[in-house]
Amino acid sequence: MARLGMVVDADGHYAEIPSEWAAHMPLRHRGAVPKLAIEKDGRERFTIGDLWVAPQRSSGNSGNLAGNQMGKMGFGDGLNPRIRGSRKPIVQGRRLAQAHPGASNPQARLKFMDEEGISVSVLYPTLGLASIPGIKDVKVGSFVASALNDWVVERFCSADPERLLPVATIPLHDPKYAVAELERCVKKLGMRAAWVAPSPTMGRTIDDPANDPVWKKASDLGIPMTTHHGSGGGGLKALGRDRNKTWLGAHAMGHSFEAMAAIVGLYTSGVFQRFPKLRWGFMEAGTGWLPFWLHQVHEHAERMEHLIPDVKLGKDINDHFHGRFIVTAEADDLFINNAMDAAGDNAVVWASDFPHFDCSLPGLADELRGRTDLSAKRMKMLGVDNAIEFFDIKVPKIRRAKK
Repeated sequence: MARLGMVVDADGHYAEIPSEWAAHMPLRHRGAVPKLAIEKDGRERFTIGDLWVAPQRSSGNSGNLAGNQMGKMGFGDGLNPRIRGSRKPIVQGRRLAQAHPGASNPQARLKFMDEEGISVSVLYPTLGLASIPGIKDVKVGSFVASALNDWVVERFCSADPERLLPVATIPLHDPKYAVAELERCVKKLGMRAAWVAPSPTMGRTIDDPANDPVWKKASDLGIPMTTHHGSGGGGLKALGRDRNKTWLGAHAMGHSFEAMAAIVGLYTSGVFQRFPKLRWGFMEAGTGWLPFWLHQVHEHAERMEHLIPDVKLGKDINDHFHGRFIVTAEADDLFINNAMDAAGDNAVVWASDFPHFDCSLPGLADELRGRTDLSAKRMKMLGVDNAIEFFDIKVPKIRRAKK
């Protein structure tokens, strides 16, 4: 098997610096800005005014928080990858300032990428991912997202715009605002993709007709939309959080279940059909569910389409996926071949999830390179070609640094 060289990371993360992020907010909303503070109980909390707080304050035992909260895990714990083979506990009470240097420092991130053999990283937020969808104030939710887009382009990805590619954060609080923000992010900030929450925003599901102008704008601009679930507090209504009292359970369910719900919602509401040129990515949800879910939706459409006479399903769900949609696989995903068999070789991209706690160092990308169950063709498509095609990436010539 040919050795896999430099790879493209289709779903990495950055850690926002709240004080810098807040500086991009309009003055009239400075009362509801992203902020990090140590409170009376000694906990480090990230707040957006009083609209979003994590970890949530509790009058009881703060070590036994509910499934949608971080419990004893500090932000620095969540932003330090596991040490491969180590039994050291993840939860050490580390603060955001103790996160992996590559989380917030772009030069440290580039150095890390050189050592790991990662040519380009497609980047999603961390704090914004968890908080923005749950904000209940329409204007604050919208402006916080715009400020985040400005911050990541100006303060993080400007270190190397060819290698650090931010995905635009698009708030669905106000679809009209979302359309304008999407256009601004692409035409002014140079972003090549966008993400929205798969979970409901302001009580509206992702497939709500009110969001159609957003999908039309993305289609007209020729950029892909992606969904990415975020784990955190703030009262966000997400699948799994109402069915399990542990963060472990809610986290295990949330990412995959929200992607599955988004797919069936966008299909049965006719979004996929109304915008046939729009590409979709369903990020950080794994792959093992994909063959089952495509078959499940296909079977139901075949037998029950007459029960939704207002929607013409047209293409089979499998046909939408082939050549148009992607899911992500981390290096230890056991079901990559199954997903490619079901949805096509170009339907799966490699994602590191760095610097979040559920990836492992050292050898983050080497774990992918060590796979022996994938053909040389599939390995290259997974680690390089599919991400290049989906995100329209021009990969610079980079050599892996010697450690």
